[in-house]
Amino acid sequence: MFKKIILILMASMFIIISGCAKKESSTGSSNMVSPAADASYTSSQEQKSVYKNQVNQDTILQDKKIIQNFQVSIIVDDVKNAANEIGSKARLLGGFTEIEEITEYGSNSSIRIPSQKVDLFIEYLEKSFDVINKNKNVENITDVYVDNDARLKNLKAEESQVLEILKKANTVDEILKVQTELYRVRGEIEVLESRKKTWDRQVDYSTVRLNISKKQIVSDKKINILSSNEFFNSMGKGFKNTFMYLVLTFQTIIIFLFSNLIPFAILAGLGYGGYKAIKKKKK
Repeated sequence: MFKKIILILMASMFIIISGCAKKESSTGSSNMVSPAADASYTSSQEQKSVYKNQVNQDTILQDKKIIQNFQVSIIVDDVKNAANEIGSKARLLGGFTEIEEITEYGSNSSIRIPSQKVDLFIEYLEKSFDVINKNKNVENITDVYVDNDARLKNLKAEESQVLEILKKANTVDEILKVQTELYRVRGEIEVLESRKKTWDRQVDYSTVRLNISKKQIVSDKKINILSSNEFFNSMGKGFKNTFMYLVLTFQTIIIFLFSNLIPFAILAGLGYGGYKAIKKKKK
């Protein structure tokens, strides 16, 4: 009987030990990952990280607020035709002419082009006309734009709080004080909103200040050799003009002398009297 009990205990212990061993083996095998699977997992994670960073960078670039201004000068044969062609191209790209002054000899205009298509418009000008000058000015207003937007949100939140306080005001004095604060907040909101709208227009539409000048055609001066008759005629006219000039000069001198004869005589008498007086003093 005692031997049977010992055998049963030994069998039970063997079964328990075998079960634990199998459990550890299965657990270990489930936790083990092949090197290829681990490398694949790592590569997938890296790709996801790169993609995420790229998306973040694209978002940042899209959120940037850039103002672009161009100054372009061109020379054309016909100012009005060129201005009409350029205006049609601007409208085709979704833009418009803001200011335009056209004369026969030149034109000054301010053209607004969608910022995404302004490079196409500048390329069109360079290919179609003689561009003599081109300047580009780029201004990044992202920081001030974000700051303006944050202040605007804070002011709107403050406006909501002031409106809640206004509902709870009981006396006339309290209502007037709250309304004064409300007017101040709304005034600042209007200023910031107006500034934001102006920036949005400048960011969405780039400005191209265009100067058109008419080509100056310089005619060639032809030098002709005078014939013998023309030569002698020109020489005779020259002598005649010279003689007339001398006569006129002589007449002018005679007229001057006779018209001033009395003053000259008085001056001569005074000069002679002074000379005599000086001569006597020397003696």
